[in-house]
Amino acid sequence: MIKINILVLVLYILLVIISRHHFSKYKGGVRTSEFVRKHFACAVPITKKRIILCMVVFFVFNLISLTVAIMERKEKDNSNIVLRDGYGGQVREYEINMDYQGDKTKLNYEVLPLEYTASEFYEKSGELFQEYERELVGNNTDLMHIYGDINIPEEHQKDFELTWMISEPDIVASSGQVNRNELDEKKYVTLTAVLEYGDYSNIHEYTLGIEPTGESEALIRAKNELGNLEKDNRNQSEIQIPNDIFGVKISLQQETNNTSVQIFTFGIIFCIIFALGEAVNERKKASDRNRLLMDLYPELVNSLWLFLSAGLTVKSGMCQMIKMNQEKNVLVLEMEHAMNQIDSGLDECTAYEELGQRLGPTAYRRLMNQISRNIKIGTKDLLKLMENEVAVSLEVKKENTKKKGEEASTKLLIPMVVMLLVVMLIIVTPVVVSL
Repeated sequence: MIKINILVLVLYILLVIISRHHFSKYKGGVRTSEFVRKHFACAVPITKKRIILCMVVFFVFNLISLTVAIMERKEKDNSNIVLRDGYGGQVREYEINMDYQGDKTKLNYEVLPLEYTASEFYEKSGELFQEYERELVGNNTDLMHIYGDINIPEEHQKDFELTWMISEPDIVASSGQVNRNELDEKKYVTLTAVLEYGDYSNIHEYTLGIEPTGESEALIRAKNELGNLEKDNRNQSEIQIPNDIFGVKISLQQETNNTSVQIFTFGIIFCIIFALGEAVNERKKASDRNRLLMDLYPELVNSLWLFLSAGLTVKSGMCQMIKMNQEKNVLVLEMEHAMNQIDSGLDECTAYEELGQRLGPTAYRRLMNQISRNIKIGTKDLLKLMENEVAVSLEVKKENTKKKGEEASTKLLIPMVVMLLVVMLIIVTPVVVSL
């Protein structure tokens, strides 16, 4: 995890260096235009401000993740010390550099794991026998009252060899399963544990009291005791649960989490959600813009047709439309930008084609391309073209009106569904209450 965090930091540093080198020639700042053109639509439109904010947030999460990862990492001792594995561990190999008066050589140094002495073996085996006794009980009350299966322990020490011998294998299987079906009275079974380590060995016997067929009451008593514990401590904010109740082991399920990885992952998820939210918002704005332009399309076509019929050119007609519209909507702003381009020396046909591309909808692109083509070959057919386009715009207006009506009727279904659910609830409630 630390390597990934450091790699992210290096990438951020490289981005800062590249950005400073690239923009150093603009120390005095750059003049920005009031109206910014958009030549193409991005698949996921995200503003520059949002991108910078996402990068800053992710940088903070990465720093926190790196700090936590360093704190969680164990410090390594780099001193000239050879470490030996613990009891039952692996053989460690070290490479030692040796130098005597310029005569250098290397030695492959093998270090065996720790070994028990006789006294240490018997002491350790005694501790293991006690642990085995606690594990043997399983869900039973104690070894002298066995109602269910037992847990036959496995080796706790890798270097110790554990062997179990059972006096009654028909009653207690090697897997720990207890067969009480044929017992009419209590039966005592002896389990013998043999621990061996090298030349040393130790033996311990466990006596199990197998109860005849019947249900174990240990778990029921433990559950009742836990219930009483909760009732008796309802005036306390914390309840201390005992580790053992009538021989039943009690432990809370603890969840362990890698904090640094969670913080890093949360940072990525947060930035993705943040960016997608901005993309959805931009898409909605683009959809609203196109809808507004399609509503304004019939007005544009009719106005151009009237101005052309009065003897004005396309440029003059657009200038009159800009003056007549006090409200600076998106169509007026784009037309104003096109007129500024023409006044700046841009070819009129090119300006109209770019205007259609910036506006976006197919109807505008088709209209502006036809106007541009007619201006190139002569404007004698332009008036006829606009007459045909007026008829097309009426059809577009009808389609838009029809589409809005369908959308409105769809939205009206929501309150109708809510009312239906309320009515059904009113009808069903008395029936349910009377049951």
